[in-house]
Amino acid sequence: MTREHLYFIPFIFALGFLVGALATRPILPNVPSSKSGRQVLVAGGIVLFVFVATHALSMHGGARHTTELLAGQAIFDQRPSFTGDEVYERIARFSPAGREAYQRMTHTTDLIFPLALFYFLVRLGRYAALSAVPRSALTPKFLALVTVVPVLWLLADLGENSIVYALLQTFPARNDGLAGILGFVTDAKFTLLVASVVVPAVLLGVAKNDAKTSLSVQVK
Repeated sequence: MTREHLYFIPFIFALGFLVGALATRPILPNVPSSKSGRQVLVAGGIVLFVFVATHALSMHGGARHTTELLAGQAIFDQRPSFTGDEVYERIARFSPAGREAYQRMTHTTDLIFPLALFYFLVRLGRYAALSAVPRSALTPKFLALVTVVPVLWLLADLGENSIVYALLQTFPARNDGLAGILGFVTDAKFTLLVASVVVPAVLLGVAKNDAKTSLSVQVK
């Protein structure tokens, strides 16, 4: 099992639960209408479209196009490096065209996709909060708490992009400080991404359990 699987597996499980919760929305009585659920599904559709366009297709500036120019070598968020020497060893193996494409990707497609995903995560968090907490008890502080994890994830993602851009821009000059923290920023990014999905999944799980308990009491 690779390091990426440690993030990927819980992310997929949590996302699968959320899709199931959205599909069985009538059991979540606190949501006043289906509008919030539709907004989450639309945002998810946008994320899927942008992901396919920027990662699966070999479009100019996309991850697949960049990887091709890097002769199949992994970019840093696919395989993190945790020391300056290792980071610069990998950069040195990149072709000039690959470095240029990678640098361009950090402020084009690798900016568009995180922004689309951020919108989805925020809509998802608000939907989960509305489902789990009655509107009368829902406070701005609670909504801010649900939103803060996606915000931290986006900042970590943008920080990672900025570090990669700076390292490629100044190469062959070295900045061992930035290079040495790159892998840890990547790890923090993926940890926050998993948390951004797990938190809404827990809230929706609580909402579904409360709804079932309430229904059972009414039947009795």
